[in-house]
Amino acid sequence: MKRNGAARSALLLVFALVFAGCEGDSPDDGGFFEAKLRGTWETHDPDELREGYNGKVVINWDTITITGYTGYIGWATDESTRPFKDITKGVSRKGYAEDGKIYINDFGWKEGIPYEYDAGAYPDCPKLLRFTFGGRPETLRKTGEQGPPLS
Repeated sequence: MKRNGAARSALLLVFALVFAGCEGDSPDDGGFFEAKLRGTWETHDPDELREGYNGKVVINWDTITITGYTGYIGWATDESTRPFKDITKGVSRKGYAEDGKIYINDFGWKEGIPYEYDAGAYPDCPKLLRFTFGGRPETLRKTGEQGPPLS
């Protein structure tokens, strides 16, 4: 009987330890970016009338780096239309995509940024990411691929 009780206690201890480590994904953990989103994305048609913002986004397995998008090129400045305006530029940040939104941890998780992915109708068509910032559309084209996540 003692042996049975000891085995039961050991089993309960194992379950307690396993379930203590399996709390699920917390917001601090984030997630990852799907393979189709990983790579280097740059402003599509950046020279078009020189009115708009220019920038680059590099998406890895679970990080995102945004560069550019710091100033408006053109006559008017409307800060509400600046892409990724509340994200620190040039610094790799934890992030993930889920349900058509990109989440970025920049001193706390930011509200999800909705996006649309376009794989292109033909093999030679660029892959595109579309966003809307302050009612203004922003389209990025994929200019480079990322490798698999580092282990």
